[in-house]
Amino acid sequence: MGKCKLDGAVLNVGEELKAETLSLKMGSRVYKLQDLKSLTWYEVKISYPASIPASFSLQLKKGDLESGLNRNRRLLNTEKLIFKTDNLDSINDQVLAYADELSFDANLVSNV
Repeated sequence: MGKCKLDGAVLNVGEELKAETLSLKMGSRVYKLQDLKSLTWYEVKISYPASIPASFSLQLKKGDLESGLNRNRRLLNTEKLIFKTDNLDSINDQVLAYADELSFDANLVSNV
């Protein structure tokens, strides 16, 4: 996996990010999750064009640790991650999105 970057990338609950790009040459990005409520189930999803011969992955990170929770559900041209938040006092969750190695960028649509 390439170097992860957290450059102000934020996913707000109920808001969709459009025209996000992620390098398909082992590119990755960490998104800070905002406006999460405690003890609530969430789904993070990325969608990409069918013409891109690539595989995307999502992983939940709790604080500075990678979570063992990896409830990914694969659909055609979509990658989903389903998770439940802990106590509100300890919510510091992030999502790591990364792509398999290819040589061009792709537009992604992300939402929580």
